[in-house]
This record gives sequence, structure tokens and C-alpha cells, in this order.
Amino acid sequence: MMARLARLRLNALVGGTLLLIALIAALVGQFAPPSDPIKPDFLVLLQPPSWEHPFGTDQFGRDMLSRVLAGAWVSLYAATLTVIVAFLLGTTLGALAGFYGGWIDRGVSVVTETLMAFPGLLLALAIMAVMGAGLVPLVTALGLAFAPSFVRVTRALVLSLKEKEFVEASRALGNSQTYTLFRHIVPNCVSSLSVLCTTILALALLAESALSFLGLGVQPPAPSWGGMLADGRGVMVQAPWMVIFPGVAIFGALLGINLLGDALRDWLDPRMEGEV
Repeated sequence: MMARLARLRLNALVGGTLLLIALIAALVGQFAPPSDPIKPDFLVLLQPPSWEHPFGTDQFGRDMLSRVLAGAWVSLYAATLTVIVAFLLGTTLGALAGFYGGWIDRGVSVVTETLMAFPGLLLALAIMAVMGAGLVPLVTALGLAFAPSFVRVTRALVLSLKEKEFVEASRALGNSQTYTLFRHIVPNCVSSLSVLCTTILALALLAESALSFLGLGVQPPAPSWGGMLADGRGVMVQAPWMVIFPGVAIFGALLGINLLGDALRDWLDPRMEGEV
């Protein structure tokens, strides 16, 4: 138990630090970047890292540090919106299916199983092929792709909670079924769903980077980590910094989110109650 508690603290410390660095980078990139991340400067094309340009410059002379910072805002913003869309849609449908059952449950289950039959990234690609490229189609496609995970978890939680005493007490007080569901049952699912949110956030960030790498995410000249990797693949040998720094940024953000998710899962484990 003590070893698990020490691991929880370490994961929370390292994960929180990495995620805090990513959030600070996103805020700096959005509101106070060192230089314009979009404006080209053809006098300093593909310059290696230096005091003036700590992360070097790209093939258009744009400062890579400013673009990595600005890309942090774009990537984290898109991933966070994806989690919000998936959470709201999946939690609502899962709660209705688990609480009311019947044809609602069957209909939601059929749609969910159909969506989960396709890999998330492949489903997002199919949706974006219809909707087109851009931030809104990206968030919509990824939100629909990840919503089934929330549907299944929420449905299972609601099925286990709807026969509890506090639900019977709410009904005895004359509260409607909808009020009982969203006022008493769904809030009791939030702690378990919060762990899933961290997992989906990491997957959404990775999927956003992959789609931006393919040119289907945020469109140039707006920077995103995946888009910067795509820009640097043609000059990887000549200018390796163009792929190293965005790649390290993606790795650091994903590691921070996953470590925080592990710490949150351990913290919510009933066996850790009292120790934490």
C-alpha cells in the first residue's frame, strides 16, 4: 500500500508538472508569443537553434519556439473541446439508456456498437471526409468517435446506481424520473467518468496531432503540433529541430496527462481510502 501511495504522489507530481508546463506554454503562445508564429522571414530560413531562435526556424523563417508555443494552444484547445463534446453526448445517451431501458437502451446500444466497430481515427477520417477539414469538423468528428466510450461507462454506472436507496428516496419525494436521473444519479458517476476523461484527452490530443499531420486538422498557416511534424518531414535530415521540438511537446503533454490519469485512478480507488 505504501509503495502504491508513493507511486500516486510521484505520478501526480510529474504529471501535474508536465501538464502545467503545457498549459503555460499554451497561454504564452496564445497571448504573448516571443514573435509572430505565422509571419515568414526569408532572411533566416532553416536556421539551427541559437540564442535568437532557441528552437531554430522553419523553411519560411518562422520562429519554431513561437510556433511550438502557439501550437500548444491549438492542440490542447482542440483536444479539450473534443472531450467536452464526447462527454456531454456520451454521458447523456448512456444515462438515458441505463435509466429508462427498453427501446431507448436498445437504440443507443445499436448505435454505440456500430460506432465502436470502427477504429476511432478511421471513423474520424470518414466523418471529416464528409464535413471537410478545419477545427469545427475536427472536434465534431473526434467527439463522435470517442462518445461511445462515455456511453458504455455511463450506462454501466447508471444501471448499478438506479436501484440504490437514495434513488428510491428521490422517487418517494415525488421527484420526476428525469430530475432524479440528472440530479442524483449522474453526479454520482462523475468521479469514475473523470478518469475516463483523462484517457480520452490523451487519445484526442494524439488523434488531433495525427489528423493535423495528414492535413485534416487546423489549417495552415495556423500552427499545430501535428502540422509542424508534417512540415518538417521533408527536411528532417537538413533541419531535425523541426520535428524534434514538436515531437517532444506531444510526448510531454501525453505523458503528463497519462500520469495524472493514473494518479486520479489510484486516488479514487476505494482501497486507497484513508491512506490518501
